[in-house]
Amino acid sequence: MILAWFLGGLFIGFAGLVVAAAFQTRGQVKGTSFIAGSAEIVFYNDLSKPSDESNLVNERFFSPFELIGPNWSDTRLVKIYNKGTEDLKLSLVAELSGTDSSLSINLSVEVFNWDDKNNNGVLDEGEQEASLGTKTLKQWQTSSFDLGSFESKTSKALALKFSVGDITDELQKSNVTYNFVFNGETE
Repeated sequence: MILAWFLGGLFIGFAGLVVAAAFQTRGQVKGTSFIAGSAEIVFYNDLSKPSDESNLVNERFFSPFELIGPNWSDTRLVKIYNKGTEDLKLSLVAELSGTDSSLSINLSVEVFNWDDKNNNGVLDEGEQEASLGTKTLKQWQTSSFDLGSFESKTSKALALKFSVGDITDELQKSNVTYNFVFNGETE
């Protein structure tokens, strides 16, 4: 009798497994891809032309500042484009790229927003906007300029005014070289 119950239970259990397997199904969601966004800052090659691909470059160079003397100043302009898909928090820092000199303590830069209203690539009267601050080149190495939010597929134009006050004879013929680096970080 016990053997009959055991064989009967075994038969019923096996039949239940076969029946359960007959009702299983499976569905798939196939080919799901994941593509990361991008953060990419590029420069306008020609400040008077639009942000099309032929006018955008990865690096830009300022012409040298020569014959700096007491109470000298000069302004350089730059336009950048957020070519990436992500909005960025933008900053600007100076990195020493050669031998340092006392000139970096005496040279100041003031960064301004620039609204090139007529898109001619020139800083015309009334186009220089709010100052983002002033720092010496030496200070700028350790403390960046916060340039705020930089939305994807937009441009930002800046005027950088470099200047010195009264400089002494000891700075004659001194030189220093910097790279100016725009850092974009996702918000």
